Amino acid sequence: MKIKFLTLTIVFIMSLVFGLTENISAETHGSTHWTYGGATGPAKWGDLNRLFTMCKKGRSQSPINITATERKNESQIDFHYGSSPLRLINNGHTIQNNSNSQSYIIVKGKKFNLLQFHFHSPSEHRINGRRYAMELHFVHRNSIGQLAVLGVLLKRGKENPSLNKLWDNIPYELNEEKVVGINIEAADFLPYNGSYYHYMGSLTTPPCSEGVRWYILKSPIEVSQNQIKKFTNLIRFNARPVQPLNGRVVQAVNTGRTNVIQLTASPGSDAFNKTSASSSHEDGQTYSASTSY
Repeated sequence: MKIKFLTLTIVFIMSLVFGLTENISAETHGSTHWTYGGATGPAKWGDLNRLFTMCKKGRSQSPINITATERKNESQIDFHYGSSPLRLINNGHTIQNNSNSQSYIIVKGKKFNLLQFHFHSPSEHRINGRRYAMELHFVHRNSIGQLAVLGVLLKRGKENPSLNKLWDNIPYELNEEKVVGINIEAADFLPYNGSYYHYMGSLTTPPCSEGVRWYILKSPIEVSQNQIKKFTNLIRFNARPVQPLNGRVVQAVNTGRTNVIQLTASPGSDAFNKTSASSSHEDGQTYSASTSY
């Protein structure tokens, strides 16, 4: 009888432990409410959840304002991007497209698989204090869990046909993935020039984890005012303030034309003959190392 009672007691205690663990897991993976202003804004992120501590204590945080760089003769980024189904989700903080393709980048011989891309408005990173209308983040991860985020700046200008494909299918229901049976080419959102700035930073949203490799392409692409407005009418402001450099060095790498290797193209198709992003994205703007992002 005592053994049976002891067994039941152990089971009861274990159920409480596992229940508590499950609740903590649920809280840290999505139930903690954070925003871009007020009592739950960026200045308070580090106090909202114990796993968000890096948001206030981290020394290598993102985004940053790049005002000086160190010129480096590094290798170009190889974009092995293919066509993939459009899988949009509105998570309340941004509009995000989840990738289930085999797209990846190669940087310094290391492979990072594309997980998703999403948008911010206005831009989170700045060039000599200049803030762009929007910023697009391509989030990649390698086989050991390290992250590499590619940032593309979006400036006001001509309408971007590729962006219309996304905006025409924006899901208005929160956290509901929308699959519409059409494909998207991630490479269509890359500028003609593949030169970039590189530094080590963090996620720009909670939990603000550090050790993230950042690659900010120097040349922006154009989007129309109406396209910007369509995003901001739904998401509004979603940019974290710039963070201190704390002695970090930003590298400026000039590589010339963006190197895109299509994955899913067949001989004779337009994609098969495409070796770089459309030149319509090139705005002719260049930056010297002394006036870099």
